[in-house]
Amino acid sequence: NASIINQNETSISWKVQECNVSSYIIEHSKDGAIFKPIATVDAKGSGLHAYAYTVSDVSNSFYRIKQIDIDGKYSYSRVITIKFNDKVQ
Repeated sequence: NASIINQNETSISWKVQECNVSSYIIEHSKDGAIFKPIATVDAKGSGLHAYAYTVSDVSNSFYRIKQIDIDGKYSYSRVITIKFNDKVQ
């Protein structure tokens, strides 16, 4: 989930039932095709957990979360589109 906090910030939040998760990498893109890591968040351990991260950004952007498991395998969340002066898609 993502939402615009104000003209300069976007909040990215997610809730997950963790099992064998090492960390999460928040990735950002300007075009929706090429993503770059902007932050790493350590996993909290087994169980249901909520996370939030605030990004300073003033332009239309795309975000996704890469979940890294303890065994090195990974998966991606769906892509979230933020359009300023619009709603989250």
